[in-house]
Amino acid sequence: MNILTSIGGIDITKSVENSPIINFVKSIQHKDMERFFDELLDDEKLLCLMTSSLNDLGVGEKDLPIILFSSTEKIKDTLRYLEEHSKQCKYLIPKSIRNIDIHNMFSLTLNNMSENEQIPYIEALFRINEFYGQSMYFQVKEGLDRIEKIIGTIQMDEKSYNKTIEKLLLLKMGNVMSYICWCSHGSPGVSPYAIYLQGNNLTADIKCPICGKDLHKMKMVILCPKLYPLMRNWGGILPALIGWYLTKSNRRWTADVKIDEHEYGDIIIEINGNYFLLECKIHDRDKNEKGMKEVIKKDLNQLLKHFNFWKEKGVNITKAVVFTNFLLDDKFKRAKERALREVDSSIKKGIDDSLIDIYPLKDITHTVEKIIKESEPMHAPSKMEKVSKDEIP
Repeated sequence: MNILTSIGGIDITKSVENSPIINFVKSIQHKDMERFFDELLDDEKLLCLMTSSLNDLGVGEKDLPIILFSSTEKIKDTLRYLEEHSKQCKYLIPKSIRNIDIHNMFSLTLNNMSENEQIPYIEALFRINEFYGQSMYFQVKEGLDRIEKIIGTIQMDEKSYNKTIEKLLLLKMGNVMSYICWCSHGSPGVSPYAIYLQGNNLTADIKCPICGKDLHKMKMVILCPKLYPLMRNWGGILPALIGWYLTKSNRRWTADVKIDEHEYGDIIIEINGNYFLLECKIHDRDKNEKGMKEVIKKDLNQLLKHFNFWKEKGVNITKAVVFTNFLLDDKFKRAKERALREVDSSIKKGIDDSLIDIYPLKDITHTVEKIIKESEPMHAPSKMEKVSKDEIP
């Protein structure tokens, strides 16, 4: 790693030693984590999901596990069915269903197992929810509502979202914690119900003990705890991802720069004596245009304060930008334009408009190289540079 220990002659060794971002990037040596971060650079859908705010993911408290739901059922169809049966679903599940033989729930996969194989598969696996009178409506609807909110904020269809969750599992950055299974075929005299299955070994088809048809399934996926410190930070996973890219492309950089206990930059890159200041921000994406404009303006004002700090220290900052998790659409473009006009003039202090900017979430590698090129006209493309026809606004 080519980490800066000074900026314009100012020693930042202590800041480097204590930097959470630098220490995390140094720790990306396990093959699975390396592969995951490389995929984030290449897969825009995965990046979009992993840069969602905790609120957009439905995580109300910062100390709670980060859980994602995934279902192959069409959300609107299932929610419509649940609404139709909402009153019926408030009743406790009949005893006849609670006392079923677990072996009737599984296909030949389970029956063909030896007893020794069945024990870990079945143990703590089967429980029908009768507490609080809960049934399908309350359990399934919560998960489907979460999915619907997420795919709305990341502008992704259900199929792409489920594929992205499967990719997270393949990359070993998430584990299936449990399943919720339900029957919607409406057997006569039976209240709709949901079955909660713990564990991640659900490989066999599960059938309803009443009608014999396959149950619908929804996964509860818990994200790798190693990602929690990043995702719970204001910059989310973005600073570590940019740091990983800069390390792979052998750039000189540093992160979490603190002077006298005050932070003055998430990422700073140095090339031939010029410095590039980057701030990273994760916001709730479900904001209206006015709300988006306000948080962008706040981000730009902070960027300008940091720019002025380094300018007063005699450091040549040739470009200062904010990376956000907002998606590139007309709402972002209008909010950005208004925010740039409304930044605090007392903070801006004559800083040229061309020196500051704010970027949506789009192709990290291309964006970083674009920023560098803007201040280094003779820059030759690096080996790591990714060519893209898409223009970043």
